Amino acid sequence: MGTHYPHKRRSASPACELEKGIFKLSLDMGPREEKAWRFSSQSVPKIVDKKLYIARFFAIVGPLVRWEHVARLIECIQPLICKHLMCSASPRRLCRHSGRTSKAPVDRRLFIKSFIGGWKRLWDGLEPDEFDPEEGSCLLCATDYDMSLKRDNAKKEWTFTLNTYHCLGSYRTPDDELWAYFTSTFPHTSFGFDYSQPLEARANAQLEELKSRHLKLDRGGARRTWQEAT
Repeated sequence: MGTHYPHKRRSASPACELEKGIFKLSLDMGPREEKAWRFSSQSVPKIVDKKLYIARFFAIVGPLVRWEHVARLIECIQPLICKHLMCSASPRRLCRHSGRTSKAPVDRRLFIKSFIGGWKRLWDGLEPDEFDPEEGSCLLCATDYDMSLKRDNAKKEWTFTLNTYHCLGSYRTPDDELWAYFTSTFPHTSFGFDYSQPLEARANAQLEELKSRHLKLDRGGARRTWQEAT
């Protein structure tokens, strides 16, 4: 006889709970069904010119609660863009990768958080002036993304969407350069940095690696190729 798992369990954060596969905010806002947040996720691969492209579509639809509750849910879920970036609703988590906020009244409260920590300063000279936090690319692995948060007063609901597009190269081996960029953090010993060297020397080496990688990667290319492929 298999192990029995209860249908309902609480997450590590008190902000949300999972019941029968549906996340719910712990809000006191009326009938039970009005508190349900609906999640959907889909991955669609395509092979174009002998390269593997993967598009991921993630969406959250829920009741028209106050922004503070939406922000708390996003912080609880922390939707991932790639191994280096995640979505955040907290301006305290702003990084150099997304130093500007959206012009849209609602979306201006969504930000991008970096997992790279102190190395975000290396992006200062590489970030284009036209960088848009609603539609951009990771500077480390060229994962393209677009995200939005819309308030529909007619339907009385919020809709959050995050779409990402990856190019994993020839997909024949994890040693493929594009695959390695996607799966590894930065900096990483696999890139051959000598950690016995002084900090300034290591930083210069890492900056050169980032510049080299930045020139090789086609930012926006994964999204464009996947969308244009039949």
